[in-house]
Amino acid sequence: MKKLKLLLLAIIIVIGLTQCKKENETAPSPASTGSTSNISSFFTQNAVAKQIFTIDAGQYQSITGTKGTKVAFSPNSFKDAAGNTVTGSVRIELREIYSKADMIKSKAPTISGGQLLISGGEIFMQAFQGSQELSLASSNSVYVMMPTDNTNNGTSPYMQEFYSDSEFLGDSLDWDSSIDSSTVNVVVDSSGMGGGTYYYFPINSLNWINCDYFYASPGPFTSVFVNTSGSFNSTNTTVFLSFNGINAAAYLSQTTTNNQLFSAWYNLPIGMNVTIVAISEISGQYYSSFTPATLTSGFNPTITLNATTLAQINTDLSNLP
Repeated sequence: MKKLKLLLLAIIIVIGLTQCKKENETAPSPASTGSTSNISSFFTQNAVAKQIFTIDAGQYQSITGTKGTKVAFSPNSFKDAAGNTVTGSVRIELREIYSKADMIKSKAPTISGGQLLISGGEIFMQAFQGSQELSLASSNSVYVMMPTDNTNNGTSPYMQEFYSDSEFLGDSLDWDSSIDSSTVNVVVDSSGMGGGTYYYFPINSLNWINCDYFYASPGPFTSVFVNTSGSFNSTNTTVFLSFNGINAAAYLSQTTTNNQLFSAWYNLPIGMNVTIVAISEISGQYYSSFTPATLTSGFNPTITLNATTLAQINTDLSNLP
């Protein structure tokens, strides 16, 4: 296993010699100009784009995403639905999420078991041969490197791997850490072909993969409720909490009795500074609210959304503290 890790690492950092073919990136669709009151269009149009790569499943291969994610594949890493080892050409689809803006636009917040996570990076990765989706043939056959400024190896905070199968996470999200106990290491690429520091770990499954650690707080805690007014409700509006100063975001779901009340039933630390992010689209017009707040016991503010543009929403998301 140690030899395999070293070989994979050597392959992945000398990326210029072993880079697989990358096809055109799938760009998000332009903003809707027709009549619509369904906020789900915002996510389908603005989620982080998939990048498409082609690899040979029978050889050691590696890919590099536009945001610096590196993935190395051992030979015979994939199997089909019948359990057969796959050979030949395989298409890899990759999304990279490293910022709160991209978490929100991709509906990929950072909560596990009701606890807040601080993310070192999220990716969504799938493999296909033709139209058939593939799975991993075995664990520890695919290694991921996520770029980081953290140079602490083996010291707090201890990064963990988290997984989810949902295409869009939102209120169905519960990042699962129980399916993998591998150690996330910090390594330095000293090959001279890109350099940098990375979180480095094997993966046990595809789809959503998240490198995080739990936000530590002794409490006290509070549930969170946010009210909208006027025409803004759960059919045309979505609400997130962005946590100031840390790489974390939470999705607020509609309550069952009031479609203008959004909630996070899990406990969040009182005293945290946050930005309430609300985005709405009604008949082709965008609205938003970026409201600074501090979490208090029984947190339950009412926010006001104002007309805006998609470009301004993207700017405001990029400027989240």
